[in-house]
Amino acid sequence: MSSTDVVVPINYLDLCRICLAENHLTDILMFGETSIQWIKDIKTYFNVQLQFNDHKSTKLCRRCIHKIESWRRDMRYAVNSQIIIDFFDRRVQSVMGIDVEED
Repeated sequence: MSSTDVVVPINYLDLCRICLAENHLTDILMFGETSIQWIKDIKTYFNVQLQFNDHKSTKLCRRCIHKIESWRRDMRYAVNSQIIIDFFDRRVQSVMGIDVEED
């Protein structure tokens, strides 16, 4: 190593598991009973698998937590919208005399 090389220690356990941010971190395993849902949602949304016995960071930054919360709201909105669309579709088919198949 030359005299101009700089060694910067990095504690990889204190990085956001998604984006590698170092600030405003929360350990999702500290969310109690909801930790399981967070693990599932992180896998679904980011395709990153966290585990309770992980030897890697289980922390997320505020920005990544916000992304998942926003995604959850969008998913709920889409499901509710689909219910309304399905209702309208059944109603139109009924008025038109078309047999309506239940999903």
